[in-house]
Amino acid sequence: MRPIYFASGVLLVSIGVIGAFVPLLPTTIFMILALWCFSKSSPKAETWLLEHPRFGKTLRAWRKDGSISAKHKVIAITMIWVSIGMTAVFLVSMWWVRVVLAVTAVSLTVYLLSRPTRIDATSSTVDRLAA
Repeated sequence: MRPIYFASGVLLVSIGVIGAFVPLLPTTIFMILALWCFSKSSPKAETWLLEHPRFGKTLRAWRKDGSISAKHKVIAITMIWVSIGMTAVFLVSMWWVRVVLAVTAVSLTVYLLSRPTRIDATSSTVDRLAA
């Protein structure tokens, strides 16, 4: 089972990296899922992801208390509504599919808003406060 978890983790990291460059494709959820897969298969890969300079901070916060930064909440909720809204308006003609999309958007928004908000302090802000 470990090789399957590891391969899944590698695939999820790959999709997450692509999502960092492709609009409307999320990154964080794939990295969170990859972290879970690596926790089941490879402590070395799990540590690499947790210490990654780009993704590590977000993944450590998620693992610690399920928190999401305020900036990422705004981005995620905006992208949810833009992508689902555009899909509902331009690609879907059946009313019941539009209802399912709307319920999905509301559910995801409520879930994101229910997560603790992490406030990121930059070093310059910390330095100004300490002075």
